[in-house]
Amino acid sequence: MPYEYVLQSPEKVEIRYEIGGIGSRALAAVLDDLLVLVVVSLIVAVIALLEDSFQTLTGLVSRFGETLTGILFLFLAYVLWFAYYIGFEILWNGQTPGKRALGLRVMMLDGTPVTPYAIFIRELVRIVDALPICVLGYNVAGALA
Repeated sequence: MPYEYVLQSPEKVEIRYEIGGIGSRALAAVLDDLLVLVVVSLIVAVIALLEDSFQTLTGLVSRFGETLTGILFLFLAYVLWFAYYIGFEILWNGQTPGKRALGLRVMMLDGTPVTPYAIFIRELVRIVDALPICVLGYNVAGALA
């Protein structure tokens, strides 16, 4: 039986919301993160191609080209990831493409649409939630290098 959240309106009418399970939430997050990854990868690929073309035309080679491309990738990934969730949840009434595909929505506890302030706070918490994964990735990459 799915979890439900029951809300009683001022008119004493019960409104029931089914709470999304861990599987549907995780799948929505994976879909959203894949979409962000594809967009960031395309942008960085275009920038890398432009950088290579510039180096070929001018004969200048940057010692830090690969490092700068990596830093640019991480910066764009962070900014787009943050903006993606905030933008879609504000514009699509608490949904992102991943949430919409799975029929999920973020809302306030009283059943009203989520506010921009609440969305911003959610994104700050999302950053903290992602830190262990980032540290794990950093440690694995360091061990493989």
